[in-house]
Amino acid sequence: MRVVITRQADKDLRRIDATMRSRIVGKIKQFAADPASLAANVKALEDTDRFRLRVADDRVIYRVDPETDILTIMVVLAVRHRSNAYD
Repeated sequence: MRVVITRQADKDLRRIDATMRSRIVGKIKQFAADPASLAANVKALEDTDRFRLRVADDRVIYRVDPETDILTIMVVLAVRHRSNAYD
């Protein structure tokens, strides 16, 4: 799976401390390489085409681009603390 990080998600990542940021990026890479490995931490968000990947108290909000047949693209939309991840 190819990962594309939006401008907003990049800004969100920069606001997080370096230790947590590297942990989140590691989980994104792990999920992209083997989605089944983190399946318990992924949940579809109601009434949207988005999903969330839980990493400790942070949430990676993403969507999978359905228009690519061969290559699946995971578009990371936001990385935020769980208290305001769904705003």
